[in-house]
Amino acid sequence: MSSAWKKAHPAATHEQEKRYRMRLRAAVVEAYGGKCAECGDSFADHLELDHENGHGNEQRAEIFGYGHASPGGWNFYRWLKVHGYPQDAGLRLLCKDCHDKKHGRGPNKEEKPRTALRPRPMYAIAGSEEDELY
Repeated sequence: MSSAWKKAHPAATHEQEKRYRMRLRAAVVEAYGGKCAECGDSFADHLELDHENGHGNEQRAEIFGYGHASPGGWNFYRWLKVHGYPQDAGLRLLCKDCHDKKHGRGPNKEEKPRTALRPRPMYAIAGSEEDELY
């Protein structure tokens, strides 16, 4: 898809990129076990990638060569895909509740609330016949 086509069709481009990101996230979830490493929750929208050593910013900075700010989310997922979803990268899946518990966050904690929380849509399963939100 050329950049001229993307400029001429912004809505279609946005939808195509959104579907790509959803498939990419679904592939990451599958590659890292498809369920929470602590409680076994397998609902994809609840799962988050956890850096077991707690140094996700440093790991992404090392990978991407950034200083204090480094990309996460689908940029990191794409890196994982390109590198064959490395199993020795110190990553695991945790559900939101277990991830919050690990980092001392949650409704009964007085610590700073988690930043950058965004509602997540239901994700299409990678390779499924229906490549749409459901």
